[in-house]
Amino acid sequence: MTTIGSRPPMRDGDTQPIPVVDVGAAPSPRAGSGRHAAATPKRPWPVRIVREFAIIAALALVGLVAVRLVIGSTTYIPNDSMAPTLDAGQRVLVTAYPLTGGVGHGDVVIFEDTGNWYEGPAAEPSPGMQILSVLGFTSPAAGTQGVGRVVGMSGDRVECCDDAGRIKVNGQPLDERFLAGPTDQVPFDIRVPQGRIFVLGDARATALDSRSFLDAEAGTISLDDVTGRVLISVWPPTFVDGL
Repeated sequence: MTTIGSRPPMRDGDTQPIPVVDVGAAPSPRAGSGRHAAATPKRPWPVRIVREFAIIAALALVGLVAVRLVIGSTTYIPNDSMAPTLDAGQRVLVTAYPLTGGVGHGDVVIFEDTGNWYEGPAAEPSPGMQILSVLGFTSPAAGTQGVGRVVGMSGDRVECCDDAGRIKVNGQPLDERFLAGPTDQVPFDIRVPQGRIFVLGDARATALDSRSFLDAEAGTISLDDVTGRVLISVWPPTFVDGL
C-alpha cells in the first residue's frame, strides 16, 4: 500500500514517476494578493478635506490669474467723476490694457494718478492687500487711481465749446447723450501731445479731469499710466449706457 509522499509505482512505458501532490505541503496564499490582501489604511478625514480644499484653491487661483492676464479683472470705480454712467464704488470688469489692445475715443479708462490729480497721500498697502488688489478683490487705495472717458487721442485738437455747448474734437462736435447735464463751460483749445490722451468725466459739473489741469501738459495723461479699459458693470450687474 502506497502512502502519500512515497514514490509511486512505474507504469508500463513510463520513464518518470507520476507526481503526487502532498496536500499537507500546499503553498499558502501570497500575502497582499486577492481577497486575502490587507486593506490600505485611509488618511484621517480632516487631512483628506484639507488636501482637497488646497487642490481646489490652487486650481481656482491659477484660473483667476489666467483670466486676469487674458481678459482682465474687476475693480472698483475710485470716485464719482463718471456719474451717472458709473458711480463711486461700483465694481466693473476692466480689460488688461495693453495686452488686449489700445484705447480709443469714447472708452472709459482706469489710470494711475501719477499727476496727483486727487487729494490725499496714498497709504502703502500691505503685501497681502497688494496681492488681493492684483487679483481684483480689493479697491485701489484712495488717491492712487482715476477714471475718465477718452475724448482726445494723440494729435487731436480738443476745444470747448461750440454754440450748443458741445466739446469739439478736430472741429467736430461730440454727441454725448449719456451726460446728465450740460457740458461745463470752461474754455480751452489744446492739442494732445504724442503718447498721451485727454480725458473727461461724465459728471462735467464736478469731475476732476483734464480740464482741471490744463497747465500741465494740456491736462493729458500718459498712455503708460492707463491700467485698463472698462467693459461692463459687474455689480450691480447691468449694461452701462455710453460704454
